[in-house]
Amino acid sequence: MSVEFLKNGFLIALVGLLSFSALGENKKDDIRIVSLSPSLTEIIFKLEKGSAMAGRSSACDYPAEIKKIPIAGKYGAPFLETLVHLKADIVVASSLMDISTEKSIQSLGIKFQMLPTKDINDYFKAVESLGEILNCKEQAALEIARVKTGLAGFQSALNEIPETEKPLVYLELWNSPMMTVGKKSFINDYIAYAGGKNIGASVEKEYFACSEEWVISSNPQIIIAPSMGKSCAAEIRGRKCWINVPAVKYDRIYVDLNSNLIFRLGPRMLEGIELLKSCIQAGKGTNTESNSLKSKVP
Repeated sequence: MSVEFLKNGFLIALVGLLSFSALGENKKDDIRIVSLSPSLTEIIFKLEKGSAMAGRSSACDYPAEIKKIPIAGKYGAPFLETLVHLKADIVVASSLMDISTEKSIQSLGIKFQMLPTKDINDYFKAVESLGEILNCKEQAALEIARVKTGLAGFQSALNEIPETEKPLVYLELWNSPMMTVGKKSFINDYIAYAGGKNIGASVEKEYFACSEEWVISSNPQIIIAPSMGKSCAAEIRGRKCWINVPAVKYDRIYVDLNSNLIFRLGPRMLEGIELLKSCIQAGKGTNTESNSLKSKVP
């Protein structure tokens, strides 16, 4: 066998290998992704990979251009036939309504990846994972750095505030039944970064139902009900026995806010914290009520 033959054979093999490698890269660049989570959808667009979106959940409503993307399911619940029709390569979700859905998706030859968004560290992990999936690690690293820098800025400001000057905050998720946030919710962290003290911070849950008596005894100085309409403020003021709650007494009730900034763990989290901070700062220094927690059990 001649040296020339071996040389030519090697070159052919090398060209084939490089072609295969390039094909793999192109396939990764051309990936078609379906997101079942508004938070993950926002991350995908923040990473400038909106063009990779083949489908979305009906709950995904931001940014505006998302409306052009076909609906492929509800939050955490895909339409399997639609996934096939859209030729999805991978489906990502923060949670699933039915845990067996993962196997159903995979049985269609479609990859699935769960990317929880329960706390701020989860956010960084989700950004990193999507950077890997969508072949945009550099953008992912920049996004992680941006958010960490922003959080560091909030923390730096907090270091200048004595604990006694951080007002107690009751964040009402819903009014019937009354629901609020606990220690394990990222919203608890948002409140802390914003300079407040969540009255539910001692409860080892993400979200929980609470009683009126518990809220009253917790003595909140500020009440924030982001998703409630303007009429909700009057409803809160009119609640029996709430007249002496500092937030009600001094009219520090904030409603009708952009709830997605607060309830969604996504690229706009810094805006959400800033929104909470504006409410908390507006409510500070208007009374001399103690900010110590009086009740730790809802």
